[in-house]
Amino acid sequence: MSKWLALLAAIRAGELNQINNQTLTIFPREPSLPAESANMLLDSFNSPHPETASEPDPDALFDLLLQRGPMTYGAASSTLEWGGSRAWRAAAELRAAGRVRLDRLGRMTTTEERTT
Repeated sequence: MSKWLALLAAIRAGELNQINNQTLTIFPREPSLPAESANMLLDSFNSPHPETASEPDPDALFDLLLQRGPMTYGAASSTLEWGGSRAWRAAAELRAAGRVRLDRLGRMTTTEERTT
């Protein structure tokens, strides 16, 4: 196997820790966790947590935009104390419904007025 293929195989297998650029010597990574612990850790990142996952609330985001004016979803997530994914999903729902649009600076602006 050529050095380049060996390097690629080591990267794909996750065994690469350092590369010596002169000779392309592969230094195997020393495992820091037992395999069972590593698998449990990976599973905790990959599986959704229904008790902590919150559904987006487009109406709360829309009300915030009406009160404070144009803002990015990142600013909205900080203001509403949401995670960025939740705010983005709420913004995407509002954009799909045509209730907000992005201005030339990339901020969400409302396309309709308050109805209450």
